[in-house]
Amino acid sequence: MSLDDLFAKDKSRLVLILSDGSQEPLPFLRQALKATLNSSAHALLLCLSTPPSCLDEGAHANLQALDWTDKVPGYSEWSNPISECSSILASHASTLGATVIIDDVDTLSSDYSSVSITVKRLRALFATIQDRPHPSRLILSLASASPLIKLLTPPSFSSSFTSITLHSPLLIRHLALSYLAVPPPVGASPEKFWSLFLPAADREEGEGLVFSPNLSSEEEDIVRVQPLAEGVMEIVTRAVGSASSKRGLERKLEGWRIAEDNSGTGRLVRSIPWMDLTSLKDLTGVRLPISEAEYSTIPKHTTNPVPLRPNTTQSNDPTASLSFNLNLTDEQQAARAQVPLPYAHEGEQRVDFPAFLSHGDLITTSYSNIPSGRVADAGAILYDPDSADDVDDDDPDEDLDI
Repeated sequence: MSLDDLFAKDKSRLVLILSDGSQEPLPFLRQALKATLNSSAHALLLCLSTPPSCLDEGAHANLQALDWTDKVPGYSEWSNPISECSSILASHASTLGATVIIDDVDTLSSDYSSVSITVKRLRALFATIQDRPHPSRLILSLASASPLIKLLTPPSFSSSFTSITLHSPLLIRHLALSYLAVPPPVGASPEKFWSLFLPAADREEGEGLVFSPNLSSEEEDIVRVQPLAEGVMEIVTRAVGSASSKRGLERKLEGWRIAEDNSGTGRLVRSIPWMDLTSLKDLTGVRLPISEAEYSTIPKHTTNPVPLRPNTTQSNDPTASLSFNLNLTDEQQAARAQVPLPYAHEGEQRVDFPAFLSHGDLITTSYSNIPSGRVADAGAILYDPDSADDVDDDDPDEDLDI
């Protein structure tokens, strides 16, 4: 499925494309623009950091581009770009769909020198788009750490939205290899993966891994090729009128890859299962040592390492490739169940409970005066009061006179 299909099936009026310093959002902006041009909607492109020619090289009757890349407040002649967009939308018939694409909302916020003013003007522009028929959308590209995200995603701004957050495959590999947290549907515990993935993404660990100076040769290949060819995207959707009574979020992880269009009209960003990514294929199964028969065919004086053969069972358990066993046999589980809780002190004689005095909820005694007797039916916590239990400052010795 391509991103064109995602735009065609999705009914969200607000689309957010989020990326960090290690990811490149331009392929997705090109795809969003191409999907708009293929529809009957009028496309309005506002460029603040990328020239329009980098997003579309052709001339289209239903495309109008505003180039604000050379306009900086205080250094050149500058006008309000959102007001320009609103004026252009007002000049077109309200019965036609319209899609506005802004390539860098963080630069727009910097030009306004205020986050609140930026959100206020985007809200007014979005209200104009909502008055138009489908397909009409506001597509915004932001940094994944932008403070604007929390102000654009609440229901007060839009009742529905779709966000596409770009992540480095190195983050997925790091979680899978370090914490055995493999993404669904391969991972045995989706809850464990999301509980680790979301905080790590918020801390921008993926960007830190990409720019780390201690990358292996395999990781360097991923960093060099991945941003231009393939990657991972987190798709979050809040839809209106879904089967759920609450407007909950639907979250999924998919891969993407640049591919040639079958019609020969250019290159498309296609959505694929994350397991099909070149950099993550080895997370879906284990690799076993070769057999003795296969080993005998290897030249004796070869300098190449002993090869590994893939496991034909394609186990989905990430613990299956470990060099040690985490599972217990039935006999081991039974033996573990018979181990007493470590409440009794080792080396003490048998204790007779009537020899103790009750002090609160604990049984107290002095270790030097433990009498011998019958064994208690249950373990007991032996408690020796000391000066730390003195709570009476006026008479410090009275509390310990037990």
